[in-house]
Amino acid sequence: MDYEIDLATTSADALPAGAPALDMEQYLPEVEGRFDSEEDAMEFLRTLWNIMCAFVDLGWGVDSIHFVFPELADQHDRASSGSEDL
Repeated sequence: MDYEIDLATTSADALPAGAPALDMEQYLPEVEGRFDSEEDAMEFLRTLWNIMCAFVDLGWGVDSIHFVFPELADQHDRASSGSEDL
């Protein structure tokens, strides 16, 4: 989904942030000594970062199950209202 953003009428708080930048040098000491070279350690950190970003994208991109199974939303509404007919 591509959205056009009118920067003149949109506050800075409403702009999409995107993925934060990764400072691999900060985390390099955490994996020091576990890899044959610094290049291997950096590749590991890049891969781990991409996996974490994918999980965040997945979590924010999945719609509520109630959109797929509306009957679950109905059951939830009846249970919340105190109805015994489930």
